[in-house]
This record gives sequence, C-alpha cells and structure tokens, in this order.
Amino acid sequence: MFKDPYDVLGVARDADIREIKGAYRRLAKKFHPDVSHVRDGGERFREVNEAYQVLSNRTRRARYDRTGSGDFTSRGGRHSTRRTNETGRNYSAEEQTYREQHTGTEENSESEEKNRTESSERQSRTRTSWSENMGYDSTGAADLSSRVYKYGCGGILIFILALFVGSPGLASFFLSLSRAANPGAHNDVLESFLDPRPTYTLRPTYTPLPTSTPLPTHTPRPTQTPLPTHTPRPTYTPFPSPTPIPLAFIIQQLETQAQLVVAQNEVAMPDFHVGVDIGLCSHGADFKADGVIEAGIDFAAIDENRMSYDPELQVYSLALPAPEYTSCRIEYVRLQDNTLSFCNPDWDRVRIFAEVQAMAQFLKESDERGLLQEAANRSAEVLGDFVHTLAGKPVNIEFDERIDKPKISASCAPSVPNGWYYDDTNQVWKKTSD
Repeated sequence: MFKDPYDVLGVARDADIREIKGAYRRLAKKFHPDVSHVRDGGERFREVNEAYQVLSNRTRRARYDRTGSGDFTSRGGRHSTRRTNETGRNYSAEEQTYREQHTGTEENSESEEKNRTESSERQSRTRTSWSENMGYDSTGAADLSSRVYKYGCGGILIFILALFVGSPGLASFFLSLSRAANPGAHNDVLESFLDPRPTYTLRPTYTPLPTSTPLPTHTPRPTQTPLPTHTPRPTYTPFPSPTPIPLAFIIQQLETQAQLVVAQNEVAMPDFHVGVDIGLCSHGADFKADGVIEAGIDFAAIDENRMSYDPELQVYSLALPAPEYTSCRIEYVRLQDNTLSFCNPDWDRVRIFAEVQAMAQFLKESDERGLLQEAANRSAEVLGDFVHTLAGKPVNIEFDERIDKPKISASCAPSVPNGWYYDDTNQVWKKTSD
C-alpha cells in the first residue's frame, strides 16, 4: 500500500532539501539491514528509499504535490483523474465521438505507464535485496579477513620461535658441512687458536740523539742608573683676602629676581549667603567660591641704602620691606540657590557682592594662617642664599617693622557698585541714603 513520502520521512510539506536529506540519512542509518534489529527493517528501509526518490527530485515532488498519486515514474494519477471526470459528466455526441477515437491511444499509454511502474517496483525490490546481500557478504568478508589476520600472526610467531630454538642445531649442521668440504682449513684455524707459543716482534735499532749544543754564556745586566733626587714642593702662598663685591652690583642682581619669592594660600568657601535689602524687593542667594592668595615683598623698594657690609666681621646686612599681599584671585564663584522676590532681581550685581564678601573672607583666613610671616621666612631664606652665593660672605636679613595694616594689591580689593555698602550688623547689602 502506498504511503505518503512526507509521513515516511517525517518532514513538513514545505521542508527544504537539507531537511529532507537529514531525515533520510537518519532513517537510513536506523533501518539499514546491516545495523537494524527491527523486525520489518528491510521493508521500512525500502519505503524510506522510495520516499526520498520522490522528494529529492524537484519534478517528481511537484507532480506528487499536484496529483497526490503514488506513481513516481509516470505522469502522475492522470488515469484515475480521467476516470473521475468521466463518471460525473455527460458528454455531447461530438465529444463522445472524439473520446471514442482517442480511447485506444490513452489506454495504450496507460498500459505503458503501468508497465513502467511495475518495472520501477521490481528495480526497487532488486536494490533492496542487493543492499541486504551486500550487508551479509560484507560481514562474511570481514570474518574471513579477521581469521586470515589471526592465523597469519600465529604462524609468524610459531616460525620465529622455531628458528630461535633450532639455531644451535642449525649452526652445528653448517659447521659439519664446512669441515667436510675443507678439513685442512679447519685444522689450520684450530692450530692458530690452540698454539701456546707467542710470536715475538724485534724492537727497532736504537738511534742515538744528536749531541746537545751548549747554551750561550750569560751576559750580566747593565748597571742600574739611580733615580734623580726628589725636588720638594714649593711653599704654599695663601691668596690675598677677597675684595668685597660692590653693593650696587648685588642690588642690581636682586632686581632680576622680581617676584619669584612668594607664599601661596588656597582658600575656599563651600557655602555662604549674600543678602540684598531693598524693601519689598529684598532678595538673596547662596554661593560657593574658591580662590588663591599670594604674599611676598616689594622688590622695587630695595636699594643700596638697605644693604651694608661690615669689613671686620665680613658680613653683609640686608633690610627688606615688610611682606604684603601681592596677588589675589577668585578661581570661580557659583550660585547654588536663590530666594523668591516680588521684583526682578539683578543677579549679576548679587554675584559682584558675593566676590567682595569672598575676597574679604579669604584675606581674613590668610592672616589667621600667618601667610605674611611665611612669605617673610621664605624671602629671608632665598635672598640670603642668593647673596651668599654671589658674594661668598654670610648675610643677615632683617625686615621693616609694620606700622599699620599690610599693603594689598589692587586685585585683592574688588570694587563695590556705586551707591551700595555692606551692613556688618545685619550682614546684608544696602543702598546709601541720598
């Protein structure tokens, strides 16, 4: 009974050729007579082959999908289709005459198709039996080759063992043959091995060595010439005392140092409030600021009057001006939060107020940290070493006494907008009364 090839191979009707080949290989390995233990494995293997012959051929597969016939070698189920059409249709007289004329031709073609179908089935059964016989013949050939290998290896081992055991007898046999062929040569060999008299070899004639030639007479070394008399070093003469370097020259060299001697202080205010009091339009904001304050001495105030030399003690003295704030800068001011107001505040002006408050706080912190004293110490150390290296004499550094507040640079005093002042009591900015 014919079976659906898609069901036999277990693939979908829209499966591609790779899926069909994979299913065929899997089922062929499963039902092949050489490896299958299924009772009807040969029949199943034949069905798998027939289904693969249909689905692997594009023309046969299309014909089967169109007609659904199991006749894979002819043009499909044309005969059955024709019969079905004839059953449910009444033909006219002309059509009946035409069909009777061509009935014999169609029946002949159908008989040929039937013969080709039977021939194809016989070839399929022949291939199945041939594959089964090949499996049995290959098994028998494998058994025969296994027996030949086993018996051949055993025979070789027996031959080697027999050769090893019989080697002394073979040696005696060949020795007896050599004795019978030439008895004299055998006796000569035995005598050469058994003769106890040793063979002596004469020593060569002694040839005396030639007469030795005497060594030449020893010649005495020449008389050694004594080294010249050592000349003592000249007496050390000390250098004269150095002349002190002019003060003007030292001051001129100090001016080249400019403002290299400074002390620096990095300050920050993480959170401070700036308030502006203008009645109903009062407002304020919170700011954050960072800055740098630098201190040093005024090199422009150093002249010859501030320097002297003591010839007895050979010491220079240098009087420096009191340290001052030489530079101030605010790295950034950032508004963090602001208050509500009924008016439209001028936040740029509030930012200027924040810079003024931050600079005042920075200077106050620098005074508390002793930034001016640090600048004095560094100036004394650097300038003292500089003059000592230049003049070769020790230097005493002194500073002027501070009378009032230290001088500050213009950068340390930001300008306040006109008409405004800071109320320290209420800590807010107010307008001056007109």
